[in-house]
Amino acid sequence: MATKRTRGQNESSIYKRKSDGYWVGAVSIGDGKRKTVYGKVRADIVLKVDAIRASLSQGIQPPRRMTITELVTLWLEAKKPTVRPTTFQGYELTLGKHVIPHIGNLKIAKVTPSDFEQMYSECSKTISAKSIRNIHAAMKQCFDWAVRRDWVSRNPAALIAATDLPKVVRKPPTVITPGEARKLIDVAVGTKSEAIIALAVTTGARVGELQGVTWNRLSLSEKADKPSTLLIDRALQYLDGKPELVEPKTPSGVRTLTLTATASASLKRLRIEQNKNALRLGSKWSNRLDLVFVTETGQPLNRRQVLKQYFRPLLKKAGLPPMMKFHTLRHAAASLLLADGVPVPLVSSMLGHSTPAFTMAIYSHAIPNSEHVVATAMESILGN
Repeated sequence: MATKRTRGQNESSIYKRKSDGYWVGAVSIGDGKRKTVYGKVRADIVLKVDAIRASLSQGIQPPRRMTITELVTLWLEAKKPTVRPTTFQGYELTLGKHVIPHIGNLKIAKVTPSDFEQMYSECSKTISAKSIRNIHAAMKQCFDWAVRRDWVSRNPAALIAATDLPKVVRKPPTVITPGEARKLIDVAVGTKSEAIIALAVTTGARVGELQGVTWNRLSLSEKADKPSTLLIDRALQYLDGKPELVEPKTPSGVRTLTLTATASASLKRLRIEQNKNALRLGSKWSNRLDLVFVTETGQPLNRRQVLKQYFRPLLKKAGLPPMMKFHTLRHAAASLLLADGVPVPLVSSMLGHSTPAFTMAIYSHAIPNSEHVVATAMESILGN
């Protein structure tokens, strides 16, 4: 007598229903049970079936019993190849530290907006409003990913209005005066900090971008009528403790900057000194990435070294706050240019911002008498 074969876990079938033309995908999830998905396009069903089979092969519970911890784990694995390594590390650290301990054991099919709101309320005792909004954005992405795979019918995080999240209060950035900026550049002359300080103050480049400047991205002109230029298209980041050059997050981060005579002269002096040092050290010199700013043996600088060895020692000499952030030099470059009347789009391009509107959101305070200018222009338009 023939026996009926029972499908093993992870076996699947895809077929088209004659009744309505819909495609059906069925995956055995064990114990004689199946997970079934439906759609108008066969390719979509193939993706959904593959996602279910992948989760089963990794020991993940079927969607009806999947926890937030399991969903986050799968989402992070899928997200990793699509984002910068440091972005992924941020997701991994943030979700692991704040989401998993609070609601990681909840079943994704039963999560409600209230569960998220309670978590955010608890997190607000120890982290900033911006951090909570970042967590919320990540969880929205995570559940959108689950919805597309038919693991849940709706995204509970998307049901929370932005107005119900903690409000981020943007504080005006700390800036320095033109005299203070000039003083900082002056006290750096003749020190190992000279070129990096001159470049930071005059270009507003981010510290990671400065760390990642390579000699082949610099065009140092010897002609008085031809300015030197710098191409910024990478930043230095430490991935698993190893220095690597990574591309900017957005296309606007790639830009060519015209250098001031001060910055150009400092870089020329640094190149001469670096070449002398390399010859003196011989085999002990190693600058694998061809970086401009390196240690005495050619190794890449980390942010702590830039801050403690290149920046902080100059602050007291320049009469500036001893704990001032290096990022203040970026703010200074933007604010000084805007205060001098340089158009916002040009400053935005120099900084590598995505839009001039973003620049204005941060630095509108730096434009002097902006309200007076608007009122005067309106009076002129109306003919009074």
